Amino acid sequence: MGYLTNFYPTLVLLLECFWGKVRSNEFDFGLMENEPLLQQLFKEDRRFLQEMYKINERSPDHILHNFLKEEFNSSLMEIITAEEYVQHPINVFHLIRRNSVLVQELLSQMTSERAIEEVKTAFEETDVLKTLNIEDLQKSISAIVIMLHSYELDIDKFQKGDIEVSHMLNDEPIRAVRPLDAIDLFIIAKRADKQFGYLGTAANIMKTALNSINLPRNTNLSDSDNKILRKNMLKFKKDIIKKHNGYLEKSKSVVTDKYVFSPYMLGDNLERKKKQPKFVTLEKLIDTQHIVEAIHNDGAAMFKTDSMLKSCGGIKRKNMPLLTNGIPSEPEGNIHQCRLVHHKDPYTKLGPFKLEIVHNNPFLMVIHELFTEEDTNYLVDWARPRLSRTREIVLNEDKLKRKNDWMSRKTTRTVYKSVQAWMISRQFNTTGYNPNDSEVWFPRAEKISSRIEKVLNMNVTNQYSSSAYQMTNYGLGGLCEDHNDPYGYNEGVELTPDRADLVEKGDIFGTVMGWLSDTPAGGATTFFAGDDQVTFWPTKGAAGFWYGLTTDGKRDQYMVHGGCPVLAGSKWIVNKWVNSFNQWDKYPCTRKEFTRVKPWENTRYW
Repeated sequence: MGYLTNFYPTLVLLLECFWGKVRSNEFDFGLMENEPLLQQLFKEDRRFLQEMYKINERSPDHILHNFLKEEFNSSLMEIITAEEYVQHPINVFHLIRRNSVLVQELLSQMTSERAIEEVKTAFEETDVLKTLNIEDLQKSISAIVIMLHSYELDIDKFQKGDIEVSHMLNDEPIRAVRPLDAIDLFIIAKRADKQFGYLGTAANIMKTALNSINLPRNTNLSDSDNKILRKNMLKFKKDIIKKHNGYLEKSKSVVTDKYVFSPYMLGDNLERKKKQPKFVTLEKLIDTQHIVEAIHNDGAAMFKTDSMLKSCGGIKRKNMPLLTNGIPSEPEGNIHQCRLVHHKDPYTKLGPFKLEIVHNNPFLMVIHELFTEEDTNYLVDWARPRLSRTREIVLNEDKLKRKNDWMSRKTTRTVYKSVQAWMISRQFNTTGYNPNDSEVWFPRAEKISSRIEKVLNMNVTNQYSSSAYQMTNYGLGGLCEDHNDPYGYNEGVELTPDRADLVEKGDIFGTVMGWLSDTPAGGATTFFAGDDQVTFWPTKGAAGFWYGLTTDGKRDQYMVHGGCPVLAGSKWIVNKWVNSFNQWDKYPCTRKEFTRVKPWENTRYW
């Protein structure tokens, strides 16, 4: 960033002023997770840079010249597409940073009045680009923090632009166009600390930042800026070590209601200390049985959310069932079994469904090839222009909530997802219960509903039987917080206005979640609260299914789950929730508490 004089102190001070200001939803990453808008931004950015290049040819300005030398790569612009570019979070971070902060700083330092006016005019002629601000940059930084924290990525590789994890769509690492520099990493580390309390992650990022400060991309700084950078980084390093080790020693837990630590004490160089206390060596700090005191202040909310995020990278905390309602089950391990299911239906006996049983108790499955290529394309194409643009919070009680406020509420917290659109495939007469009075609005979607009805042996297409289709697009960093799909109506939880229809339909009995696209990296759905950690990885055309209620209508707390952050590209899914009341004939209620729906008997399979 040496092409902008004294820019480093300006950026750091600007971000310092805004740390913690965006708190209404800490997992709202705004533009970063909106792939359609990012593609539009990339195209506008390319035209804007090309126009500035022409302006500099007409009205030379040395500051503008240096800016374009660093930011504009004409050969790259010709070969990379918008779709390809916005697949990688580092690419998008640079794109947002340039247009939310650097352009305004550029204008303040340029010397040619004519060039300044022409750049301003070109800037105002954009649509998305001119709307970017510091909040967009903050949210993009937050998304990167969550990615690094959840998957415990190799930060040395990530800094160079490489993403490499298990369960990637392709074997090769996903590479960014340009790397991160020490300043970028320093800002990301501070965000991890100030916004999220991820002290262990902040320490890991700073370790790489300090090692990369002398790399070529950082040598463009002036001597004074370099001195300021070093001084601030070393001070932050010292503060992080003190805070991390101090709070970890005090809590003896990897998570509290405010902080998340590495599962060990840090040394002077941010490495794992050779000598560790007993609560670390005995792994008591990750054992729910031993850390109740440390996590009880917020009802273990932060611990649960962090356990969900860490499970995305394969990390499992010990004795998680202690936080559930105690339905007995035994660890099953990896019991994946593929079967053909027909439910004794003559029609489906001729063409049975391909089922992958992932877990028996509770019963979790993946239905393969539930959607055709035409189905997935149709649903995505229909939803794309209708997607909401933000995680809009519609309930007053969910607006500006602090972390622990949910403990005093009588209703269930609503989880607000990434950009989404709703499709009602069949419209019933809303004046009362009349299942024979309806009109099919979207025949293809209604055929999918009939298919779901057959594979699950449930009532799906009748009035009150299931929800509308919800298509959701998760972009970079996009995730769904830990939650249970059923609302708790049968347990007496007070209904909010948007859930008043549960009186007629019943609570959510089962969830069908279909994948409409493949995802290059990340984006799994993780069930982390039971004896076994179960993970569904996106598989285009397939759908996951699980029961959310026990046979007496209560929520099964083992079925708390979350959507893992998307690491590269995006994830398209479709949800349909099956309601409980209309399942009375095929899945009758019982009086026995906390009894799970059993796996289907063998006579329903070939």
